[in-house]
Amino acid sequence: MHRLTTDCPSVLWRREVHLHTDTGRCLVDGTDCAASIGHWMFYLPQTGEKFFHAKSGRTECIHPTRPSDEALSRIWANETYSSSEWRTALTAPIERRLAELWVASERLWKAGLGPQATGLTFAENFRRDGEQLGPTVGLISENVDALPAKEDCRDEDMLAAGVRPDRIRSSIRQQLRGYVIDLTSVVGVQPIDGEGDIRQALRWIESSRAGQTC
Repeated sequence: MHRLTTDCPSVLWRREVHLHTDTGRCLVDGTDCAASIGHWMFYLPQTGEKFFHAKSGRTECIHPTRPSDEALSRIWANETYSSSEWRTALTAPIERRLAELWVASERLWKAGLGPQATGLTFAENFRRDGEQLGPTVGLISENVDALPAKEDCRDEDMLAAGVRPDRIRSSIRQQLRGYVIDLTSVVGVQPIDGEGDIRQALRWIESSRAGQTC
């Protein structure tokens, strides 16, 4: 079952997070930070926060190949994903996806394959390039640049840790200094047989968001 990795993980509450994708900067309650911008999440090395590109409380993708909402209303498939898989990814509640990532991150860290997730972060208002998108959430993670470099992990290493790589293996192909850091995709990284752990993590996330911290 899921166990928190510290007695009282950090929990941060942000009023306003404003990401500027053209400059790679982010304003967090008025404080300017550098941002490492991915397609599903963005990371703030200064604070260790990794937020979802959320929209109306759901996960969102900013990759140029993201299908339009009109395209998602139709049934189709290509060599990589189906419209149903895209719809599932883009309608996932951010709290549920955060719970999945927390469990996966904890398993990878315990196996020496990923950075440690040390807490949660919640933002009341998320704006991206001036567009108001609602709340977002994320985890607080160790900065891999501060960790000792190691050999890249393999698919079988992730599986042995109880984590399934994403469909297109970005988690394996895009490691940093030997650590798995890319957990999100249309069909993203998932804990294996992890539903019980995910539900427990989700309860913790929801109570933390409500201010019921330890």
